[in-house]
Amino acid sequence: MSTAKMKNVTSLSKSATASDAPTWLKEKVYGPKRQRTVQLVKLSVDTLRQGGNRVSLASVTTKSKDLDPEGRGVSESALLNNDEAHTYYKQHRTWNSAYRKSSGKGQKTCAS
Repeated sequence: MSTAKMKNVTSLSKSATASDAPTWLKEKVYGPKRQRTVQLVKLSVDTLRQGGNRVSLASVTTKSKDLDPEGRGVSESALLNNDEAHTYYKQHRTWNSAYRKSSGKGQKTCAS
């Protein structure tokens, strides 16, 4: 086994984030995608509520595919990473974060 020191290697890959994107890209691509997500989430949540159905991540993403004219719908990650869509979803979801299931009994206990 060699006792030679290892070189520090810096990564050549720099992955860009949406905040690093040029203004034109934000306006022409990211903005419309974000707005599409918001519209589909609101429509899906409202449709589920009107039908008396549960509002969950799974039900919203499934319903969004049914309602989307392109048939693509909205992914869970898009819903969770879009602040406006996520806020709307949280206001209307049927799951309550104040309660959690106890271990294996199926009873709900208040989370502290």
